[in-house]
Amino acid sequence: MNWLVNNLLSIARIEVGNVQLQPQEVQIEAALAEWWKPFETRAGERGLRLTWSIEPGAKVETDPEFLRVVVTNLFDNAVS
Repeated sequence: MNWLVNNLLSIARIEVGNVQLQPQEVQIEAALAEWWKPFETRAGERGLRLTWSIEPGAKVETDPEFLRVVVTNLFDNAVS
């Protein structure tokens, strides 16, 4: 529930323009693996399996918190 509330608050802040982005270099593979962990059990219970196809060492310059919000919403939708 806490995760959902925080994501909704972050999305609302983005939509009204009250956000100061903090771009940083994000290691994609490590970030995605960490953000996927809360969904692993539910995915397994539903018979879902995830495989990554990411270039080793791939990085992106972005605000990691807002990327996390977007990606975890996608994960949640996929598992649901």
